Amino acid sequence: MNRTDEIASARAASKRARVIRQQAASVLALATALLLAAMLWPVKAFAQTEAAPPAPSSLIVKLVPGLTIDQQAAALEDGRYPYSWLPAEDASGEARELHERGPEAFPD
Repeated sequence: MNRTDEIASARAASKRARVIRQQAASVLALATALLLAAMLWPVKAFAQTEAAPPAPSSLIVKLVPGLTIDQQAAALEDGRYPYSWLPAEDASGEARELHERGPEAFPD
């Protein structure tokens, strides 16, 4: 192989290397652009959905016809629970009774 053939071969190899470098640079630039676009694109996180509010609790009470509201409340009174939705007529007497009953006045 003479010197001219060696120079031509080196130029061809250099040209191939330049093309490969240009292609690699293009792929790198495209990957960088896609990464930046993905980071800046607003996306809703599907794993963080909003929880539905809890369903309201309800209590169904069957009332006896012909009774006053105080009589209805007395019929619903549970001795295990010292408080009622009606205010006590004798608040100090109620407090004294609760104090005398002690911790068992407040069941868990």
